[in-house]
Amino acid sequence: MQTVFDWWSFVAICLLFVVVQYLTALEYSGVNRNKEQSGRMLGHLISKAPQLIRPYMQPILAVLIPKLKEPDQNLGVVISILTAVGDIALVCNLVSCLASFR
Repeated sequence: MQTVFDWWSFVAICLLFVVVQYLTALEYSGVNRNKEQSGRMLGHLISKAPQLIRPYMQPILAVLIPKLKEPDQNLGVVISILTAVGDIALVCNLVSCLASFR
């Protein structure tokens, strides 16, 4: 008989795999449209599943913040990344999440 914990852990592992896919596409994709969609989907995932994403906020920010500092960025990519950072700020306390990136 499967318990609630087994189901929850399976969902958490699948969502973590999706987060890794989005971050990889955001960081290494050469197509701006893919980067924009990955940032947008990452923002949706952050806002809709905060309990699953909260332990991984620092690694997610470690990918998002340097992407904002790149000189040649598409406007859509920058907007989707800023939206994802804003969702992180809403999900987790702004001071605790962004303190290490000042």
